[in-house]
Amino acid sequence: MNKLKQLGINILTALIFFIISLFVMTMLSYFNIINKTILNIGLFLTIILPIMLCSYKQGRKVSNKGYLEGLKVGFIFILLLVLINLILNSTFDLKNLIYYLIIIVSSTFSSMLGISKKEE
Repeated sequence: MNKLKQLGINILTALIFFIISLFVMTMLSYFNIINKTILNIGLFLTIILPIMLCSYKQGRKVSNKGYLEGLKVGFIFILLLVLINLILNSTFDLKNLIYYLIIIVSSTFSSMLGISKKEE
């Protein structure tokens, strides 16, 4: 139960960071401070960085098989993003599939990095 609680706290922290970052990016775009290209890169990083941080922290908590923790975190975030896509009636295309694969790979590598940087 303690591992599940820690996973929930990590995901909640990442979601809060994601929402705050998204709000800042939206405000910068609304006032024409940044252009569309920088906005797209910023939104991509706004999604990837909290997921990487969450899976890194989750990887530091386990003693072995960090890639499984990274896959868990990645699939939870993908599930949340798919639900948001369904609510917004967005279409599912190759771009989304590549985006989800990048999330899984970055989450897995971050968790493996977290387990390798763990203090003994």
